[in-house]
Amino acid sequence: MPTYAYSFVATNIALPCLAILATCLRFCSRKIKKQRISWDDYTIALALICTVGICIAGAYVGLVYSNEEQISGRNPGLSRLSSKVVFWDVIIGHIIFGLIKISAALFYQRIFFVSVRYNIVTYVYIGVVAAWVLTAIFGHMFSFPSGPVQCVYHMHVRYGPTIGLDCPRFAMATHS
Repeated sequence: MPTYAYSFVATNIALPCLAILATCLRFCSRKIKKQRISWDDYTIALALICTVGICIAGAYVGLVYSNEEQISGRNPGLSRLSSKVVFWDVIIGHIIFGLIKISAALFYQRIFFVSVRYNIVTYVYIGVVAAWVLTAIFGHMFSFPSGPVQCVYHMHVRYGPTIGLDCPRFAMATHS
């Protein structure tokens, strides 16, 4: 296994462990303080579940398809599968980023409740984040070389172009 594969797998294992630890500490502090669980906790828990899912898929791909020769296009089936994993990782990554932003907005709203105007601004911000997530997802669907929309318009392309897949996966693991 190449050296970058070890770092990729390690990143996909270590960073979700930190996220799990932080989320568990958050819920433990809620239990110790005897505070009820709120919407910001639910959204961060959902983001954690998505993050763990992405990182499990990333670690699996890093272990199984880490040989550069396999992904470079000499084996089109493996290249296509890796491309699909990257495609879905990026889409789920956008959803995770949106959930984290919404969780932070709801958290601040719960802690710093000042006026009705602050609530309105928070809900407008949540709408902007939701619009950003949808725009990012649709933009990715139309721009990814082997995404579902591009495959419809380019039926003559059997496997799609070969891209370096280690960088996008590593970036998604570090962002989550």
